[in-house]
Amino acid sequence: MMGSRDRELAILQSRLFLELRRTHCRVIDLKWMNEDARYARHVLDLAAHCDEDDIRELGRKIAQHMHMPPSAEVEVRQPAVSPHRTTETSHGASGGWWRALQLQRGY
Repeated sequence: MMGSRDRELAILQSRLFLELRRTHCRVIDLKWMNEDARYARHVLDLAAHCDEDDIRELGRKIAQHMHMPPSAEVEVRQPAVSPHRTTETSHGASGGWWRALQLQRGY
C-alpha cells in the first residue's frame, strides 16, 4: 500500500501533469518520472521555468518530496505545437504541416 507521503507525491505529480497538459500542451510520464532521476529533473526544470505560479509551486513541492535540489543549468525548449495557436496560423499560407500535406497531394 501507499504511504501518506507517497500518496501526496502522486497527487502533486498528477496535478502537475494536468496543469502542464492544459496550459502548455505538454504530456509527462509520471511513472518514468519516479524511475529516472534525470527525467524527473528535466520535468521539474520545465515546471520551474513556466510563467504560471501554480506550476512553479507544484514543481517546488515535488522536488522537496523527491529530495531533488534545483539544477544549475537548464535548457528549456518550446513545444512543437503552440497551445495558443489560431486556426489562421495553423492552416495559413505560411507553411507548416498543412502546406506540406497540400504539396504531397499535388495542390
